[in-house]
Amino acid sequence: MALWKSRRFCIPAVPGFCVLIALSCCGQEASSASAAQQWMQSGAAAMRRGQPAEAERDFRQALVADPHFADAMLGLGMSLLRQNKPEEASHALQQAVAANPAIRGARMFIGIVDYQHSDFDDALNSLQAESALQPDNAEVLTWIGIVELAAGHPEQATVPLDQAAALESKDLNILYYKGRAHTLVAQSAYQKLFELGPDSWQMHRALGEIDSQSREPEKAVKEFEAALEKQPNDPDLYQSIGDEDQRLNRFDEATRAYEQELRLHPGDPVRAPAATRRPM
Repeated sequence: MALWKSRRFCIPAVPGFCVLIALSCCGQEASSASAAQQWMQSGAAAMRRGQPAEAERDFRQALVADPHFADAMLGLGMSLLRQNKPEEASHALQQAVAANPAIRGARMFIGIVDYQHSDFDDALNSLQAESALQPDNAEVLTWIGIVELAAGHPEQATVPLDQAAALESKDLNILYYKGRAHTLVAQSAYQKLFELGPDSWQMHRALGEIDSQSREPEKAVKEFEAALEKQPNDPDLYQSIGDEDQRLNRFDEATRAYEQELRLHPGDPVRAPAATRRPM
């Protein structure tokens, strides 16, 4: 999936778009030899060749032959976007939606144009309408997340980006935006946690987890121990200390921590393996 990395007016690559245009011609009532369909096919071929100006002329000719040809309006909008003419493109795309409310793709690109103009509310309305037509379209879901991030709503971006990642688990762009959204949500929560309880056990635990993820076990142990002073009967804190001690090769300390963990949860089948494991 190719996604914009800036707000320059350039259209992202949409795999299969030209095929979609070509195939849509088959749904017209007129025969395949009709003038509108021939111009439509010619425009789709020009788009495949990377000649949007030529494609624009062909799509306009298709609309001369059939002024109500929604797919030609969509094609025209796409060719105009390729030529960095967003206002004209948006008009053509809106005409496509008016001519055929069930048309797929037009609302997504209308939303992208609105996003590039920082009209985030309008962009979201269009993208969500597109998502209603294509609920499993990862690109549409990703754009909803991108717009929510740009609008300063990372908590609203996580759901569509999680859905997009589930559909396209190896797409690097989706993974980046998903990670960014969740990171911003976490940062906001930690900031609120610090404001409300800078010396709370929850804050110390959070700092310990951050240190652990940063591969700083000494710092992590200190934070977990500070949390334990305020929450002495929390078995998870003992497990966290034991895990960090193991990373530091302090196996005796790790064993004692795991034993304390198990003492607080005797017979727990989930915790028992961690509490009783010994270094090799």
